[in-house]
Amino acid sequence: KIRSIEGKDGSIGIRLAISVTDSRPEGMLDPCDIQKPPPTGGMPGFYDNRLINADGEAWVNELMENYINVLIIKENAAIYASVYNNTYVTEDAKGQWYTLNSFSLNIVPNSGAQKKYIYYLVDSDNLSLMPEGGMPGRYQRRNIADVVGASKVTLPSITNPKKPEELAPAGYSIDMKNPPTDGRDSRLIEGPNNAWLQDNVALGAGGTHRYRFDFDNEQYTRFFVYDPPSFTSLAKGSWYTVDNTFLRIFDDNGYVYDYLYTVSEDGNTYYHISFQSYEVGDFRLFEKVSASAVPSWVEPSSSANTFYQGASTYIPPSEDNIISIKRDKRLYKDVSNVLDYNSNLLYYNLKGKPLGKIKPRESGVYIVKSQKTGKVWKLLVK
Repeated sequence: KIRSIEGKDGSIGIRLAISVTDSRPEGMLDPCDIQKPPPTGGMPGFYDNRLINADGEAWVNELMENYINVLIIKENAAIYASVYNNTYVTEDAKGQWYTLNSFSLNIVPNSGAQKKYIYYLVDSDNLSLMPEGGMPGRYQRRNIADVVGASKVTLPSITNPKKPEELAPAGYSIDMKNPPTDGRDSRLIEGPNNAWLQDNVALGAGGTHRYRFDFDNEQYTRFFVYDPPSFTSLAKGSWYTVDNTFLRIFDDNGYVYDYLYTVSEDGNTYYHISFQSYEVGDFRLFEKVSASAVPSWVEPSSSANTFYQGASTYIPPSEDNIISIKRDKRLYKDVSNVLDYNSNLLYYNLKGKPLGKIKPRESGVYIVKSQKTGKVWKLLVK
């Protein structure tokens, strides 16, 4: 027998179920077997094919009732548009596309300026994305037929498409395994008399805590969450930026903290998407305010250590991210010989569903994680 309680707001989709036995509703996984998908990186180059939609599919952000953002990406064409009330379509960008560093999608129209969208592929079906200078959102891979208004968005027809590397900036190539560390995006530096603030109290976002980021100079930054009398350091130390998109902080505790970011055109709003394992793909909005106007702020002790919540999940584009194995009689004589000999390997499907130590035999792409080293690969079984 199973008793259930629906959430007060049914649209949230929360349900508490209590069973007198160990039975579960049909199709429900054992909660003890559910894990977040291991992070994976894209391939080097200018074509992150993880973003490509199947026929009849789109990335959809249901921003509010009767208003959706739709991103459709196919082999050579892409479009980003908004649909209001299943009637009004606003096309932000359409044309050919390329990617940079597996975190920047660029749509190139036939004429006019190209548009940049900064993204983090949380797993195969969930995407955190923000237009350059604009608000982040969470996008899901959806069937167009299941989303009211999505069918109003149509891909452009591309004749004589160029290769992605021809669309990208000439000579552009960054090795994110060894990125340049001399970048300091001046838009982030607000100076000692200002601060970047996300005030959850003023926003009515729930809770009584606030977030503060300070980039007082090119040498040092700090990031705090606080709810007096509690002040917790989330990251602090030296920092650098790559391509005015990627922020890395070397914390005093020896750990690395990574974020994707953008700044509004007027320079007064800073947005970021987090790579940190305790909040993968989460995003925040910071407004530039006078340091003296930060509510309830008490200067923390300079010796306060950063609370460690888990490492960055960022994996740079690499050929090492995928291993191809032919499916034949000798395939699984010892997969660990190919990946990491004597490792204790765990297997997942692309949605992050654990397959345990069962070595997949069906053709397809899987995720493999070494329990010994923590390293993650994609496994292509042909």
